[in-house]
Amino acid sequence: MKNLKTTLLLMIFFQISLIAQINFQNSSWQETLTQAQKENKFIFVDIYTSWCGPCKKLSKTTFQDKDLGKNMNEKFISVKWDAESKEYEELAKNFGVNSYPTLLYLSSNGELIYKVVGFKTVEQLKEENDVFYNLKTNVSLQEKVENYEKLSELELQEILKEYLTKKIEFKTKLFDRYYSLIEKDKTQLKENLLIILDNINANHSLEMYEKVIENISSSFIFNTENMKLRIAIISDFKKNIESKKFKATQEKNKEKFARVLKISEELVKKESFNYNKKEVEKNNQLQWLIYYSKTEMKDEYLKLSQEVIKKYVDPSKEHRASLLKRDSMVIRTIAKMREENEMVKDAFNESVNTKKDLYLITHIFTMYEANLLYDISKKYSELFDDKKNLKQASKWALLSLEYVKMPHYYINAAKILIKIKKKKKAQDLIDEAFQSEFLDKEDKKELKELQQSI
Repeated sequence: MKNLKTTLLLMIFFQISLIAQINFQNSSWQETLTQAQKENKFIFVDIYTSWCGPCKKLSKTTFQDKDLGKNMNEKFISVKWDAESKEYEELAKNFGVNSYPTLLYLSSNGELIYKVVGFKTVEQLKEENDVFYNLKTNVSLQEKVENYEKLSELELQEILKEYLTKKIEFKTKLFDRYYSLIEKDKTQLKENLLIILDNINANHSLEMYEKVIENISSSFIFNTENMKLRIAIISDFKKNIESKKFKATQEKNKEKFARVLKISEELVKKESFNYNKKEVEKNNQLQWLIYYSKTEMKDEYLKLSQEVIKKYVDPSKEHRASLLKRDSMVIRTIAKMREENEMVKDAFNESVNTKKDLYLITHIFTMYEANLLYDISKKYSELFDDKKNLKQASKWALLSLEYVKMPHYYINAAKILIKIKKKKKAQDLIDEAFQSEFLDKEDKKELKELQQSI
């Protein structure tokens, strides 16, 4: 009898807990579609990754709200997708997801209607829900969208303005129609930059990007009117530039990649009070290194990587000491900002979960050169198998450890040393790595595997 009472109480508690929060189903994509169609509900998808801080915060706070949960459980079948899992990685890509968390609002047959990116408070998510409900109940808007080719330039402009920053599926076709009507009018292009920047995406032509950059001015960027909105839109535009860069790399199109870098450089010029040409040149060289490594252009990578290390890495002890001094200033600045600003404190606490996280955030000058040595030496060992280049890679890998004793630096150096038959030295590094204060489970696992391979 006692066990029966306990079971009943647990069942009641479980039912209450479901009502008091968003009820995420543990079902496959096909099962989700079947259930949504059967119950005539929309589909709500939370796309996350295991390492994403804002994703965890969203689950622990916003999704736990009783009123929000009650409302959404009535209208949605809700599911969670791990964007890095085998089951959902491809699905997430198909919906154009490239940052986390991303929330998808879908029809019962799985068609994308609305997309929300980033952490949202309870109130903010309620507002996003209202936008979605309005899209589904606004008959006048639906009629306009269906007959968008008949809409005037002004009608298209009004709809696009109303839904600035909102990631709604129908906006793409409306924007393409709108842009075709104004693209030859320089005045219109300048006056409607917010709309253009908000809607341009990775599928639009480089010519469009170049025309947009030509019309952006510093006064537009630093205009205090709707500053928050402006920052969000420019931030998304930068992400789209990165997507164009990625696409050019995938296509192994050197000319396109150069054009995208130029677009990126022009934007940096326009949003900088004090444009630093040397820093931009350095960044461009690093971008080309990534391009050559991804496209396996070995000769170009070999030549440029040597130039980069010669130009930007100073191996002297005095220089490393000076970097630590600069990092100590960063540490003091962050500490002061955390004391004075609650938002900075919260953001810092969200980002820092381990000693390693803390070191990476507070030692930006030291880590810059150390990471450069690590990245290039690692890529060398992947691209080249001749003794001369592997020997050079081992020197850079060992030098990275002079900056900071990160476990992945040890692992990289040990792997290269094993390749050039310096197993004793590799074993010494592995033993030393096991003492690192930054060691995590994955590092330990990889070190043990390396140890067994010697």
